Amino acid sequence: MLRRYLEHPRNGYRVSYVQNVTDVDDRSIATAKLEGTTYDRIVARYYGAFKASMHRLGVREPDAEPLRRTTYRRSWR
Repeated sequence: MLRRYLEHPRNGYRVSYVQNVTDVDDRSIATAKLEGTTYDRIVARYYGAFKASMHRLGVREPDAEPLRRTTYRRSWR
């Protein structure tokens, strides 16, 4: 809502919306263990649900979304 307000032609601001998602945490790891799967699958399921919810709410996509932690960690291996 704030983004739309600031970008309105009457206000004239240019907004760069950057969204960061913490996709690995203790809960996702615990859920993966409980369900007998990997945290990558748990994260993909919840991240997909998050993106779908944002779309249904009419929230526009961010201008930038930094690499998710799971992607970054794979480069360490």
